[in-house]
Amino acid sequence: MAKGATKAGAILVKLVSTAQTGFFYVKRKNPKRLPRKLEFIKYDPRVRDAARFCLCTDVSRLRGVAIDATRSERVGDD
Repeated sequence: MAKGATKAGAILVKLVSTAQTGFFYVKRKNPKRLPRKLEFIKYDPRVRDAARFCLCTDVSRLRGVAIDATRSERVGDD
C-alpha cells in the first residue's frame, strides 16, 4: 500500500489528549462501519500516565501531521 493511502472508505483522524498536553495519535476510521466519534484511554508520555484521547474534528489542525507506524509527532513545530 502506498504511503498515506488508506483502505476503501477509511479516513485518517487525529485523537487529541484531553490532558491538553498537545500529544496526539493518528488512527484510521471507516465512517460507514463506525459512525460514532472515537474515544480511547491511551498512554500520554507528557503526563506519564493514561489520558483520554478524543476525536479532533478541526481539519485545519491536521496540517503538519507526520504519520508513522511507530509514533505520531508534529512536523515543523518547535
